[in-house]
Amino acid sequence: MTGTERAYSAIKEKIINLDMLPGSPIVLADLAAELGLGLTPVREALKQLQSENLVVVLQRRGMSVAEIALTDLRQLYEVRLLLEPACARLAATRMSAAQIAELSRLVDEIQQADPEDRRRRLATERRVHALIAQGCGNTHLEGEARQYFELSLRIWYLALDRLPPEAVDADTHAELVEAIASRDSARAEECMRQHVDYFYEMARMTI
Repeated sequence: MTGTERAYSAIKEKIINLDMLPGSPIVLADLAAELGLGLTPVREALKQLQSENLVVVLQRRGMSVAEIALTDLRQLYEVRLLLEPACARLAATRMSAAQIAELSRLVDEIQQADPEDRRRRLATERRVHALIAQGCGNTHLEGEARQYFELSLRIWYLALDRLPPEAVDADTHAELVEAIASRDSARAEECMRQHVDYFYEMARMTI
């Protein structure tokens, strides 16, 4: 992994997990020192994150972490409702047996985790969505679906401490895995649509 890739991965996690708060200024030298990397890879990583709407450049004032607006929730929901059910529909016909087995294991992990451990359950849910996106067999669709899911994650983390323990919807995940395992593309698509709807309603009532 190159220095830029390391910087990109580390900074992105900090932004998504809200370790770097929305609207907070980014001081290039401080961030590079914290990561133990040079200025160039960190600068290149920030350019990539700017293209993903996670970092903004402020005229004459450097860079900051992108803000989270209430309108983002609705707009991200509308995009996810187009992309992720499509991923699930394709995944039902294209995922390998090994991928389906891993998907089932991840959903079991969510169901068995302490309901109060929201961060752990949410981290596992992220892996579920990433695997389904990968399993759709379309790299363009996978990239878009993962980007918009990760943008949504910032909103989820923002509301996480105020969400009820059942906010991570394990039941719909289980139905989704069953649909994919049985190669039922229509049902998989509908399960994912219900899941995205659920995310939106839970976040909308909390934020």
